[in-house]
Amino acid sequence: WTSFKQPSTTWEITGGGGLNVLEALRITDYIYTTKLYFASSSETFGLSYSLDLDGNKIQNMNTPFMPQSPYSCAKLAVHHMVRVYRQSYKPFFGCCGILFNHDSPRRGTKFVTRKITKYFYDLKHGNTTGKLKLGNLNSYRDFGYAKQYVTMMHAMLQQPIPKDYIICTGETHTIAEFLKEVGKLHGLNPYDYIEYDKDLERPSEVDYLRGDCSEAMRDLNWKPTIKFHDLVR
Repeated sequence: WTSFKQPSTTWEITGGGGLNVLEALRITDYIYTTKLYFASSSETFGLSYSLDLDGNKIQNMNTPFMPQSPYSCAKLAVHHMVRVYRQSYKPFFGCCGILFNHDSPRRGTKFVTRKITKYFYDLKHGNTTGKLKLGNLNSYRDFGYAKQYVTMMHAMLQQPIPKDYIICTGETHTIAEFLKEVGKLHGLNPYDYIEYDKDLERPSEVDYLRGDCSEAMRDLNWKPTIKFHDLVR
């Protein structure tokens, strides 16, 4: 949502910043001795999806990219630049982690998950009286725990050959489900305390994200153990 309000700044920081790092490595020749992890994003898939064996929508390493925001376009540009530099300046070790939503108590409150949890904590402790403003509650997201995902970033950099991976839980839940789960933990009906705000809707919404991390599980001997309900708690 923020990137639609400031597309040029988003492009300069996310896209230009990534390119600047790559160029700094190339110009100094550190590109041949440095390992680089780039934080790609599930948002680069946008409206695109594949089908799993049961016919359910999923995003895997064969799913085409179809970004739907200035932010995801900038992320995808650097994702491809890492690939280009990896192919052009061998043996440059550059890899991209396509992380689906990764949350923790350290998440900034502009992100909807932390915004919700902080609001209900404050409400319970008498620190707020107004209603919580939210946009679209029907978007599906694959929610995982940031600390486990950072462990995966490190694991990717320990591989003998650089490779891009999807990091996720393989489950998807709506923002409404997240909201209800938080309300349940506090013994409250969350719908008594929220207010719809049209300005929080994205001009181009990404309605469904659910990742397939089977390659990471196979190659990196990893399994996401903290999933939706544990994450919310």
